[in-house]
Order: sequence, then structure tokens, then C-alpha cells
Amino acid sequence: MSAIVVGMKLKSILPLLKIIGVLLFGWILYNIDRNKLIGALSQTDFSIAAVSLLGILGIFIAKTLRWHTLTKIIGKNPTLKESWKIYAIGIFLGTITPAKIGELGKAAYLQKHGIPGKIGIALSIIDRITDVIAIGLVGILGIGVLISVQWALIIAGIALFAALISILIILRIPMVKIALPFVKLYMPSLPKMKICNIVLLTCVAWAMYFFWAVMLARSIGITIDATILVSAFTITGLLSMVPIAPSGLGTRDAALLILLAPFGVGPEQAIALALLMFVTILLMGIPGGYYWIRER
Repeated sequence: MSAIVVGMKLKSILPLLKIIGVLLFGWILYNIDRNKLIGALSQTDFSIAAVSLLGILGIFIAKTLRWHTLTKIIGKNPTLKESWKIYAIGIFLGTITPAKIGELGKAAYLQKHGIPGKIGIALSIIDRITDVIAIGLVGILGIGVLISVQWALIIAGIALFAALISILIILRIPMVKIALPFVKLYMPSLPKMKICNIVLLTCVAWAMYFFWAVMLARSIGITIDATILVSAFTITGLLSMVPIAPSGLGTRDAALLILLAPFGVGPEQAIALALLMFVTILLMGIPGGYYWIRER
């Protein structure tokens, strides 16, 4: 019963969270020169933007293979096509919910393949945590590049403390308690090779993410050093996980606006980049949306 209550509360809160990001985006749009924004978008080099889509393809492939690896760990043997469909649905559900909370919906589709809901939830959480850890580590490095090493060390300490507190809190959530038996049952016998594959695929996925984002920046004439861009995109990615908007709308715009300004990137150019990223992310969700409607 407690899990149902939590679900009902989340259902009532999520629409309100989305509004915050939309309002933030509207405020930013109101306070910049919209004619310059249109001008920046109109000067997009679509040949470079098209090349950036290779990064999106790489992200999909790497994360689908990682999801496929996770499902095989528990003794199931879905086809790669089935793993692709389920992961695509997760991408779609994550796109339309704040902080990609909807990605947990993959658990419902795993039940069709004989995987209990509690194990599906655990797999979804593990899949999500690998991304959070990866971007968190790179994010600390990004703070060192953009701000200072001292601040990077301070943030690292705060993040470690917050992670410990979060673990203690998360372990008290009913849905997590349900999933814990999976961890106790499968994690001790998890093959080292599988762990290496998951880590490698996570690294590849994020490398493809940065390739996509940097190429999009280049397509609208942002020529600052790639190291600075990657650092900015990492911090932006972390802020986009704050559950106040779908697909990071508003938070991504504000972060790029602030982080790129010291390097000569104008506000209209930064928002143009954020909009291109937002549109591309929405396009990423189309395959999953198709599968979700068909198999709903």
C-alpha cells in the first residue's frame, strides 16, 4: 500500500515540477534578444549538425548494449531487438518526465519477458546509477577546469557526503526495499567481465554524448576549446537531472548561459545551442514513443 501512496504522490507532484523549468525557460527567453536568437539559429551549419547525429546513434547503441548486458546477468536471454525496444521506450518515458524518472517504466515491459517487477526496477536503477556516477566524476573534473581545483575538491567532498546520505534515504524507500533482494542475489556472483563491459559501454555512451554536443556547438559557430565545452556540458548534464523540467528545459539553458559567458559566447548563441540540444533529445524519444503507443 505504501508503494501505491508514493506513486500517487509522485503523480501529483510531477506536473508541478515541469512548470518550474518551463517558467525558467520563458524568463530567459523574455530577457534575451530574440531576433539575435533567431539569427543564431538561422546560421546553423546543418552539415555539421547532421554529423552530430552520429553521436546520438552511438549513445543508443552503447546504452542498448549495456541494458542488454544487465538483463542477461539475471539469466534471461532477450534478443538484441527486444532490448532495443525496451530501452527506447525508457528513453521516451525519460524524455517526458522530470529528471528522467520515467525510465523506471522499463520494468513494466520487462515483465512481458518473465522478469519480475522488483528485479526490473532494480535493473532500471542500476542502469541509471551508472550514468550518474560517470557524469558525476567527469563533472568534478569539469568544475576544476571551469572554476578551480579547490572548488572541485570541495564539491567532491560534498558529493561524497551527499551520496552517503542519499543511500541511507533511498534504502528506506519502499520500491528500493522491494528491489534489494535482486542486489543480494545477483551482485555477489556478477562476472567481472560483465562489470567491465558495463563500465566500457558507459564510457562509450558518454564519449558519444560529448561528441554530439560539441559538434552541435560547432554547427552554430561556437569555436571555444573542446575541453571547456565538455566541462560545461558535464555540469549542464548534472543540473538537467534536477527534477524541475522535462528533458532539462530551462536548467540546460540557464547553465549554458552562465558557464559559456566567460569564454565569449553570447547569451543568444548559448540559448540557440540549448534549443538545438533540446530538439535533438525530443527526436531521440520518437522511436520509443512509437513502441510505447504500439505496446501500451
